[in-house]
Amino acid sequence: MQRMIFRIHTIMLVKFIRSKTLISRLYIINIFFLLLYKSRERWPSGLRRSTGTAV
Repeated sequence: MQRMIFRIHTIMLVKFIRSKTLISRLYIINIFFLLLYKSRERWPSGLRRSTGTAV
C-alpha cells in the first residue's frame, strides 16, 4: 500500500512537471497534497520519505 501511494505521488509529480496550464497545475497540486495528508495519517514515516524525494 505504501508503494502504491508513492507510485501515485511520482505519477502526479511527472504530470505536474509536464502540464503547462496553470489550472491543471493547481488541480494536481491539490490532489498531491491531499494524498500526502491522507498518507500522513496512516504512515508518518512514509510521508517523510515521499516528501524528501518530491522536494
